[in-house]
Amino acid sequence: MHRMLFKPTAPPRIYKYYKNIKKKLREEDGFLRSFSNEDFYLYMVTHEYKHYYDQGTGLRSLMDVYVFLSKFKSSLDWKYIQRELKKLGIEDFERRNRILAKKLFSRGNIELLTSSQKRMLENFVSGGAFGNHNRTKHGIKMMEDGKGRYFLKRIFLPLSDVRESYPFFYRHRKFLPLLPVYRLIRGGGAIPEELKEIIKT
Repeated sequence: MHRMLFKPTAPPRIYKYYKNIKKKLREEDGFLRSFSNEDFYLYMVTHEYKHYYDQGTGLRSLMDVYVFLSKFKSSLDWKYIQRELKKLGIEDFERRNRILAKKLFSRGNIELLTSSQKRMLENFVSGGAFGNHNRTKHGIKMMEDGKGRYFLKRIFLPLSDVRESYPFFYRHRKFLPLLPVYRLIRGGGAIPEELKEIIKT
């Protein structure tokens, strides 16, 4: 479960926008808080943008946009959406993303896509379901010392990452040596897949 909408490592404009998001939430049935359809769409696209340029995101997120807009597009306040997209700095990504989703899923003919749209689609397809295929390559590329340093960082997480993703271990640091084992058990098949990517890369 995500414990925050965006981590502090997200682009500054995006992190600042979502850091104090309560004012945009609607109260329903006592404890429930929800976005309007407009704000839900904004978050969906912003989250997609973050994954797209970070570790990649799969075709499913592009399909999410198509399904959502197929149902709600005519009822959305697009002036509000465009204004907020500018605040987030992702108006160009949203436009290209929306056009690609419509072209791909409403007509189903890849030949109708422009060369830039085909490149964008390739980025989605190569990302797997959640960008897992691209995460390892991206991580190693960001590490000056290559695979070894990347591998160590994936095993021994920085405390900032532990605090966000594993609060129990952050609060009870005497158990930190057990965290790699816990992550190995919890990760299941994802870790062998990541090891394969490290070897291939």
